[in-house]
Amino acid sequence: MELNRSAAEENLAYFNSVYLERLDAISILLHNAADIDVYPALAAPKEHGPALADALHRWAINSWQPLAEHREKTMKSWLHTTRHGENIIFSMLLDIAFLLGEVIRRGNSDWHWGIDLSEVNLRDGMASARRIVLLADPVGKHLETFDLDIEAIVVDLFLHGNQVTQKLQNNLRIAMEEAFRGDYKAFWQQT
Repeated sequence: MELNRSAAEENLAYFNSVYLERLDAISILLHNAADIDVYPALAAPKEHGPALADALHRWAINSWQPLAEHREKTMKSWLHTTRHGENIIFSMLLDIAFLLGEVIRRGNSDWHWGIDLSEVNLRDGMASARRIVLLADPVGKHLETFDLDIEAIVVDLFLHGNQVTQKLQNNLRIAMEEAFRGDYKAFWQQT
């Protein structure tokens, strides 16, 4: 189900209207379900963000697999979920992605929330197209906005958390640290 631009903008407007409510809800859920305190990472992202990513990764690897066992293991199946009923888990995953993205945004002001409006990404069938992601402005000769789809990383961990690579490599932390450093634009700043 491909969103048109108008529907994507409505999603962003709704997202912005429930910003603090969703952040509070996921913070409480993580505290109660996993004994994870998110507030140090929100207050001092670069200092405490990687530890939050580590704690979320451990919790995911140890707790999410029973929830994911009956799921179709494709990103396409996630993109077409309703986030209601038996698919409510994807609402939680979105909130976790939002939390991680917010830590990144607070740790590197280059990033902001927005919609991936890239026609190239839409044409190529990228999961981020017309969805809310972190965006950073182009630099140098790079003419497209940079996008970071944290939700896709979180959902991939959920759907494939039993794979050895997911257990050994914390993609949540990797994405966070790369976003803090600005790896996405390093090459382009020099051209």
